[in-house]
Amino acid sequence: MLGSSNDGPNEVDAIVSAVQSVAGSAGIDPSGKVHPIIGDYGLSFGLFQVQIPNAALCTGYAKNECPSSVITNMVENGIYGHNGTSSPPERPGIAYWMSQEGGNVGRALRGYNTGHIDDPNDLTDINVGTKSYVSDVANRLVGGLLGATYQATCS
Repeated sequence: MLGSSNDGPNEVDAIVSAVQSVAGSAGIDPSGKVHPIIGDYGLSFGLFQVQIPNAALCTGYAKNECPSSVITNMVENGIYGHNGTSSPPERPGIAYWMSQEGGNVGRALRGYNTGHIDDPNDLTDINVGTKSYVSDVANRLVGGLLGATYQATCS
């Protein structure tokens, strides 16, 4: 999670700065559509689920010393997508899914998490991915706004 004991103050500042900059240049409001996503894994495993071959990661750096350039690259991969060299060769970012889904955040998150949307009316109806992903992100956002504790609501 952003700001956890795994993320140092300089890293948190770099994350926030990169999200605001990259999301802004992609035409995405970073306040509600991007910030919750960076809580997926934390820096050691990659922001925005970017633990794919040849993606920028903070592994190999001392705790609290991940360079801002690596953090910015993770944010760019998550927002704009990643053209990998392995299977799957390409992973569209959140900007792609926001565009495809007409700005519908829930459907964009489902597409981002699984690579497709099986049923746009039931975002828990999936074959792969995290069934509760959309509600997890929503709960993180609401918790962040209201000071509540995060809880998964989908089984």
